[in-house]
Amino acid sequence: MIDKFQLGHEWLVLFFSMLPFFELRLSIPYGILNHVPWQTTFILSIIGNFLPIIPLLFLLEKILALFIKIDIFNRMYNFIMRNTQKKSALVKKYGLIGLYIFVSIPIPGSGIYTGSVLALLFDMKKRDAFIALSAGMVTAGVLVTLATLGIVSVFDNPLAIFIVILVIVFAYRRIQARRINKQAQ
Repeated sequence: MIDKFQLGHEWLVLFFSMLPFFELRLSIPYGILNHVPWQTTFILSIIGNFLPIIPLLFLLEKILALFIKIDIFNRMYNFIMRNTQKKSALVKKYGLIGLYIFVSIPIPGSGIYTGSVLALLFDMKKRDAFIALSAGMVTAGVLVTLATLGIVSVFDNPLAIFIVILVIVFAYRRIQARRINKQAQ
């Protein structure tokens, strides 16, 4: 008999990859660090991150039209649109290639959710946006997987850990010195 329900790491990888803002940028490191094989982590993250693309592209406009009638959602919508427009220069300049590049950059806030809003904002064809979003998501997944595997292997070596700490301390001191110099001017 099962005493308590436990959600396995594989299911959490799938779930985390569907979350706005984090997407596979969170699910891949989570899976690898919790000893889910990197291949399984990658595939589950791609599947989970892929699931919201079609509903976002085809329903986002209709859902937004309903929600912006409610004051609090209208304020949230305006906030999101302002922030998305700040990030839109690449997409505005290069169109679908810009959308692909934007989504493939593995930093929080540049995934399929923001990419879908940009596709809506620039009135892109849904089929073309779907291809750009999907390709960007897979590219980001590859980059995050490689980075996570590299970081994990670095931390298996005590000397590498020491070097990383030294680099962080050195970079922190340089940043602090620049801040002090700017304040003095």
